[in-house]
Amino acid sequence: MNIKEIISSLLNFSEKARTDISNQAINIAFDLTVNLSVATQCFIVFLLIILPSTGHRLCIICKENSGIKITIIRLIFKLPIYSLITTIVLIVILFIYAIICIKTDYSEHYVIIISSWHNTRYQLLTTSAFSFFIAISIRYFIARRIEPKVNRWLITTIKRGSRDLSITDVTKIDEYLPKITPFNPEIYFNKSMKDNSIFLGINVSNKPIYLDREVFKKCNVDIIGPAGSGKGVQASVVISQCIKYGDATFILAPKADEWAPSVYSSTCVKNNKKFTYIDIRDGRTAQFSPFQGAKDHELNELLSSALSLGRKGEAADFYRNSDRKALRILTKNNPKNFDELINSAPHLLGSELLKQSQGLIDQLEELSNITCIRTNDNDDVFQRTLDEGGCMYIDGSTRSEPTLMLQKMLMVRIIQLVENRVRGGRHVTLFADELKYQLSAPFINATGTVRDKGMTILMAHQSLADLEVSASDINPKAARQTILDNSQLKWIYRAKDIEVATWASQQTGTTIVDKEIRNVDVNEADSEILSNERKISQDERNLYDTNIMQHLPDRCGLCIGVGKAQLAFSYPIIVDKKDFPLLNAKPLKVSNQFDDLLLARGDELL
Repeated sequence: MNIKEIISSLLNFSEKARTDISNQAINIAFDLTVNLSVATQCFIVFLLIILPSTGHRLCIICKENSGIKITIIRLIFKLPIYSLITTIVLIVILFIYAIICIKTDYSEHYVIIISSWHNTRYQLLTTSAFSFFIAISIRYFIARRIEPKVNRWLITTIKRGSRDLSITDVTKIDEYLPKITPFNPEIYFNKSMKDNSIFLGINVSNKPIYLDREVFKKCNVDIIGPAGSGKGVQASVVISQCIKYGDATFILAPKADEWAPSVYSSTCVKNNKKFTYIDIRDGRTAQFSPFQGAKDHELNELLSSALSLGRKGEAADFYRNSDRKALRILTKNNPKNFDELINSAPHLLGSELLKQSQGLIDQLEELSNITCIRTNDNDDVFQRTLDEGGCMYIDGSTRSEPTLMLQKMLMVRIIQLVENRVRGGRHVTLFADELKYQLSAPFINATGTVRDKGMTILMAHQSLADLEVSASDINPKAARQTILDNSQLKWIYRAKDIEVATWASQQTGTTIVDKEIRNVDVNEADSEILSNERKISQDERNLYDTNIMQHLPDRCGLCIGVGKAQLAFSYPIIVDKKDFPLLNAKPLKVSNQFDDLLLARGDELL
């Protein structure tokens, strides 16, 4: 085959292809204009508007970012868009070419097409306008709703470098909170005993936290958290180890705890120590005498603390002078019980002083009516626990006024015994639960002094405000600050109170974090689009901020005082619940000599 034949064959082939394409284009054009419904035509118009514009916009958003993932997404957008645009251009060219060919070669078909357009011109105009409206509306929706989400997703999924961008977001707080794995605290006790330390709990890395025993002896512990958060659980873990070390442990619990007595009793049994259970609530049988072993000045301090007779440095102090003077006189001869103290008043106080101190006498009578202390026979259980070790658990009350006064007396009595003993004796651990019901001036002063006497105080309360709900002879703000300053170890549970959360957060120290700054643009639908360009500046924040403190999970607390502040978990010691017999002491006979004497000397008093 020569060159002419080849060229001739190519021309014939191109002419045949042109004819076939023209015929196919004519058929498509005819079908598009005559056979397809108006709705289908409008749908095609809608797709021709919405797809290229939307795809192009999404490509622009992706173009502002970089990375393999973004490149793949952009490629996925580009392929169908470019293919669609190419197809649209070809279809438009072929359609125009087909219409020209039909007009030239098939005039009868051209008349049909023109007639079809003429008959449906109103429908075409209406549906085309409606198609444009739908397309524009959907484009607006995409720009308003879809584009910002795509933009946000692209920004937030960028992998940061080693910079710290850990400012917490309360809407995603679960991402910042640790998860607890149940554990048995007792399995860590042997190691703590071997290393002469105290096991406190498990940190977020499931590693035990130990505090050197010698450090523990020289500090006080403050446990803060709402009701049911685990304050008693944390205290029981610490005190159980103190019992194992041979400490004399005293627990004053104004609010009944279902499990705590059983935990302490079980620990005492395992370590061959004595457990003493005392219940000072109303109506209990005679158990002990708070007067036993107390000297006159000690008894005066006990009753002054219980009745809040201390001086506060205010004008109101003047009106309590008579009460203070009467109490000094009544306690000078070391009475053995309240009955003896009260019945001696008419003999020891002059008529004028007796009349002025009638309120004091009434309060002493309230205390004398507490049945659990109406005895002289108790073998001085406080001193015995101090000498032999073990645990004394005292159940109290949060409502009964006489019982609240007695609680303060017992707290001060323990402090007196510790301060009066020879230095170097058995270490003492005192746990004051629900602290606001037991605050007194001697106790607050003791938080800063008894460490040198071999005593550690554990305190538990629900908020910082509890430290300001104190007796009338105590300055609330001074009491709060003294207790917080003298508590070197703090364990703080979930703090719903913003004051506690802020204070706790400030105790953790600060860390340096990077702050990210981005420019914000607005698209055609008035939606904000974050720029890919960002600036980094350094800022300070607390190691654990208020978001963390207000949403800590159950049994998780902030441990402050053992190295860097850290989150840690406590878990209860599992024991069987027990019932405990009360101390059995010989009760006093009812004596009311004071009222008889008042009647006999009524004229004189009046």
